[in-house]
Amino acid sequence: MVTTNQKIRRLPGFRFEAQTTLRENVLPRMDIAVFVGFASSGPIETPVVLESAEQFKAIFGEDLPLVWDKEKSETIYAYLAPTVRSFFKNGGKRCWIIRVARSVGVDGYKRNRACANFFPLNGFVGFDFSNYEVFPALAEARSRGSWSDDLQIGTATLSRAVRLVQLTDKVKKKLVKIEISANERVEKGELIRVLYKNAALLLSVDEVLPEKKSEFDPNEQKGRRKVSFISRHYLWIQDLPEIQTNKFGGKLLIEFWTKQHRFDSTDIYRAVHYQKRAKAVFLKTNKDSFGNKTNTVLLRFDDLSAENAPNVGSLLMAKYQKKQLCLKVKTVNIDESEAKDKIEILCEAVYLRKNINRPPEMPLTEKLTFEIWVKKGSAKLQKLSDLGFNEGQPRFWGSLPTDEEVFSFKEYATDKETTVWTQNADAKYFPLARNERENLTYFPIFPTVSPEEYLGALPLIGTKLERDGLAKFDADLFLDEKLKNTNLYNLLTDAEFIRYVSENPRMLCGIHAVLAPETIVSKSVEGSGSSQKYSSVSLEEATIISIPDAVHRGWFYEKDDTEILPPVPSPPPVRPEWWTFECCIEGKMKAVSEPLWENFLKCGIRVIKKPENLRLKEETIAGGKFTLLWDCDETDADTEFVLEESTDRRFQFSQVIYRGKAEEFFISHRDAGVYYYRVKVVIRKQFSDWSDGLAVKIEAAESWRSRTAQEFKPKVLLAVQRALIRLAAARGDIFAVLDLPEHFDKKDAILYVAELKTTKGFTAETLGVEPFSNDELKALSYAAVYHPWILSREDGAEEVQINPPSGSICGVMAQRSLRRGAWIAPANEPLANVLGLTQTFERDDFYDFQDNLINLLRNEPNGFLVLDSDTLSDETDLRSINVRRLLSLLRRLALKHGAEYVFEPNDERFRRLVQRGFSSLLDVMFTRGAFAGNTPATSYQVNVSDTLNNLQSVEQGRFIVEIKVAPSQPLKFVNVRLVQTGGRATVTETV
Repeated sequence: MVTTNQKIRRLPGFRFEAQTTLRENVLPRMDIAVFVGFASSGPIETPVVLESAEQFKAIFGEDLPLVWDKEKSETIYAYLAPTVRSFFKNGGKRCWIIRVARSVGVDGYKRNRACANFFPLNGFVGFDFSNYEVFPALAEARSRGSWSDDLQIGTATLSRAVRLVQLTDKVKKKLVKIEISANERVEKGELIRVLYKNAALLLSVDEVLPEKKSEFDPNEQKGRRKVSFISRHYLWIQDLPEIQTNKFGGKLLIEFWTKQHRFDSTDIYRAVHYQKRAKAVFLKTNKDSFGNKTNTVLLRFDDLSAENAPNVGSLLMAKYQKKQLCLKVKTVNIDESEAKDKIEILCEAVYLRKNINRPPEMPLTEKLTFEIWVKKGSAKLQKLSDLGFNEGQPRFWGSLPTDEEVFSFKEYATDKETTVWTQNADAKYFPLARNERENLTYFPIFPTVSPEEYLGALPLIGTKLERDGLAKFDADLFLDEKLKNTNLYNLLTDAEFIRYVSENPRMLCGIHAVLAPETIVSKSVEGSGSSQKYSSVSLEEATIISIPDAVHRGWFYEKDDTEILPPVPSPPPVRPEWWTFECCIEGKMKAVSEPLWENFLKCGIRVIKKPENLRLKEETIAGGKFTLLWDCDETDADTEFVLEESTDRRFQFSQVIYRGKAEEFFISHRDAGVYYYRVKVVIRKQFSDWSDGLAVKIEAAESWRSRTAQEFKPKVLLAVQRALIRLAAARGDIFAVLDLPEHFDKKDAILYVAELKTTKGFTAETLGVEPFSNDELKALSYAAVYHPWILSREDGAEEVQINPPSGSICGVMAQRSLRRGAWIAPANEPLANVLGLTQTFERDDFYDFQDNLINLLRNEPNGFLVLDSDTLSDETDLRSINVRRLLSLLRRLALKHGAEYVFEPNDERFRRLVQRGFSSLLDVMFTRGAFAGNTPATSYQVNVSDTLNNLQSVEQGRFIVEIKVAPSQPLKFVNVRLVQTGGRATVTETV
């Protein structure tokens, strides 16, 4: 029985639903910000659009440590990252990031340029078949900077068995036929390995031959098929012959790729090789993890320093009897009994041959791929699997793009296909990128089934700050050299000339990159995996800009002159078992090195001799790694050693870092500083006195020190902020939020703002940037200054950070624009994630800041907020931020909708159409409270009359729309004029 209330279920089938299109925003967005500054990683001088703080961290990395502040005894970090976090926490939804750093060295700072690290791929070589040269395979970090110094790279070779059907030798190529499963494919760029007893043939698939249709083959297995291909790039790996089981003749010339050996200020950073001669002795034949025989060679160097010695896992090259010898480092030993720089390196060795006589036995055949593992310390970061060795394979490891390639402008983007990488979650923001050299064919010479050794970056010349491109702090870091002193009225024209018309067109640098109107194709935040979404966006959408890192005080290099104080001798420990002859031993025990033998003592008491000669194994300490050695005469099987470490020479608050039987201990890493060590012997429950202490000083990798408040000169800040104000005024629709240095008090702040606004003739240029001329003073309405700095704490962190306020202010400005409109003043809004202010001022000081147009952050009952909203302009009509932002909105509105009327006939009907169009948009703004009048007539006017568009103007192809508005604060009309000439629109404003 079916009642009328029951719903009848539909049968399965298709149902079509029309998806509702999103309604286009009536008003242009005014909440999008641009932040320019220093970051750990990410593309340099390339704008990147973000919609979350997490996305910033994925692309631009952790907070960037810069220099040491001696006054506060703390590290100073770049302010870009915390500024972006504050922006999003205070309501921001979208922003652009421009990472700035120097890419070319300058006089006195030749090493000061951002460079990428290079990482050896364990056991892999690249073969150049044009001249038969072989190189270790090197991968580049995805972006420039020292952020990747601590990364370590491991590889694992994966294999899938196939059956070799035919291998035919042709002239300079091999014809190969293999049998694979029906669902498998063989693609160009893949690698096939043919294993013999004492040799292996590696074949790169250079051309896959089309399959031939043939009659049914009764011998063909079900579910299998045959594939033929041509290999022109192939390599034999051969064991060393057994006849060489004694010695190599003479010395071998060993080639290293273990550091950057030389520096050329005109060239980019490259890992280059150097050479040393070594006595080589063949030792024995082992079996590797694949069961193949391997040869072991001992290299003895007479003039190789410990600092230049290769790491375990590194590849070395040599020529022996006109054959290429490839060696993989297994162990590195420094023989202390020999003279200085006597080093022995034990290596696994094979020959690399172009051709050999093929062995007669039936070989095993495999198709190879590999994995790259990346870790930092003991923590694994990421892994990429199923990678191809050579170009043509869809997942060729050398096609991993750099950040510049991923985020570059569309017209400059490379043709590299990145879809195969973006479809895999593990490849997103992978730390490594392309190979260093081109035209190489890659082969795994010493393959492993799992990452046995992880190799770090090759040491590059220069300190971290130099390799970040930030050693010289000046205005050129933030400004385009050709535009930094261009006046307001020529800025857009000169920028257009550089971008398109100059002899060598190029992208704009620093803050001037916001003048580039190109469309940037960027992946949307929502897109991921196989459902990547793309949106076409441009920097023209940004309407707020800030440069938080311009407020740094600057820095200089200072050599570490920390004095090493010797350790205080450790007193003998108190041993209760030596005082059992006392009825009450409390208070009678003494710290002595031997028991009082004249008394009755427990049987078995013995005096254990303390360790002697506690020392360092290394001549020099590099990177905080070193080995401690000591001597001991005890032969008891239960002998153990206890090693303690302390940063105090009296060994207060010491801790045990080793307990074991070995008479040495390797310390993998220590930060810069002085450390103290002592060791004692423990045999069962008895122990010796402490050894003599040892002081070990770890030199600071770099000694860059921040300038003090007394040493600070605001030249860089003046130059950058003047240029930024000119840029904002030239664009006409972007507003600059300016910070002051943290240490500025009321007097300093007022004097600085006065100097910033001083015109030509009253003050000199600063670092090539001229003061404002009298006709440029209107640009001051495009900027506002905020002070003091804020105290905040990140989620889950214990430390309190001190950061400039611009990030929070930009967030509030964006939030107000989204919720209420750009015409609402960004004031009287509590700032999120603020714990306090670095300075507090008296109520009487508020008026002085207000009179000098400095917006002061205050601690009010309802939170930390700003109760002022002033630009730097002295003009009453343009003093309020909300008025300037309203005019910028009208400018964007006019340009956006004015383009819709291009090529329309300029008649009376068209003019009425334009008037109605703009009036309807202004009606929306009127209902939202953008204007001061009570009626539309008293709030705005749209003028398209014949007075403006006279016969002469029409004949010139011009159409003028004049919009008059009464902003909600100054009850006075402000004119905005849109002039359409052909396909180009211009907007001017008059007060």
